[in-house]
Amino acid sequence: MSTLAINTLTGQTSASSINVRGEGSANTNLQQGLAKAWISMNGTGTIAVRDSFNITSISDEGTGLTNVTIASDMSDGNYSLSGASGTYIANSDNVRLGFSTETTPPTSTLFRTITREANDDTNRDVTYSFAQVFGDLA
Repeated sequence: MSTLAINTLTGQTSASSINVRGEGSANTNLQQGLAKAWISMNGTGTIAVRDSFNITSISDEGTGLTNVTIASDMSDGNYSLSGASGTYIANSDNVRLGFSTETTPPTSTLFRTITREANDDTNRDVTYSFAQVFGDLA
């Protein structure tokens, strides 16, 4: 059973809970499965957001380190993060994106990305970084 609310002023539909049946008899809650925030950013030179959803800002915290601020708070810092990175820098074809949790654990409003060269494990600024947030909004 799904519950939809329609805003009569704007005509927009919002879902309080939508369950769908996938394969077999298992139900999936679409609201819980949707990305709550995502970002595409340039981490070289003056860092910049290429495009994003539910992100207010980013800040350069040093080579390969970027703080990302979430606009609509998550319920806590226990959400799921995923991401990827790429670069045009010569001899840096094996750069990986991670999430720095030791010094800056995720909070309901912020997470930190870290990009590192896989060959020598040094932090690198990269041309493309992408991150997605899954979990429950506050």
